[in-house]
Amino acid sequence: MSEARPFRNAVSTTLIVRAALCQYNVRTLSDSRTRAEIALSESTFRENLAACEAQVDEIYAACAAAYPNFDLSVTDFRGAVSRAVNKYLAGATRDNAVPSPREIARFISELQDRDLYLALACARGNEPAWWEFDRKHRSFIESWARHLARAGTDADEAIDAVYVELFGTKSVDGVRQSKFRTYTGRGTLRGWLRTVILHAVVDLYRGRQTEISLDDWTASGEEALRLARDAAREDGGPVALQALRLARACS
Repeated sequence: MSEARPFRNAVSTTLIVRAALCQYNVRTLSDSRTRAEIALSESTFRENLAACEAQVDEIYAACAAAYPNFDLSVTDFRGAVSRAVNKYLAGATRDNAVPSPREIARFISELQDRDLYLALACARGNEPAWWEFDRKHRSFIESWARHLARAGTDADEAIDAVYVELFGTKSVDGVRQSKFRTYTGRGTLRGWLRTVILHAVVDLYRGRQTEISLDDWTASGEEALRLARDAAREDGGPVALQALRLARACS
């Protein structure tokens, strides 16, 4: 009896080791399978995106014809569209399935392509693009800032801050970090600007350690609610949503 006990212990130890190795192999196989599935999904996604390249090039050609002096390459435009698709469409379909070429094509067709083309050219510092942007949007930036700021001087300061952000005063690896680089064309450029201006006004008062109250803003309660709702609908960013909550509370 005393000699059987070590044998049983050895068998038990062997079984435990074998079970542990089996579990390890299962996890390894599972991890390998997961990595293979991810690689396959990424490969399929790239292929589906590449299938829409002709559509992107056609849109680019139309934008280049509309703005012949912006000097934006098709490579830059393709890259921006690809980033937008990756940000908003990849993993957002039913059951996280890879979006089909048709789904990607529909998404691309809904992008604000002219606005995106303008923003990309401005981000690169193209002077004609900046003149066009200023002509189209300067008055809107000023009026929206004056709706939000409590005083004219505050509005002027917010407007200056917006233009500084849009132009970009910092460089990373020789690339100027223009705020325009965050615009994806998903919504209108004007809707995106609403949120940029909201950020500027909030940061202005936050820097002064002054609590922001919509009662002190020049816009009426109903007008502020409408403007904040528009910004939240266009952008959905945290500051826009915060402004919407404040506007609702004060209306």
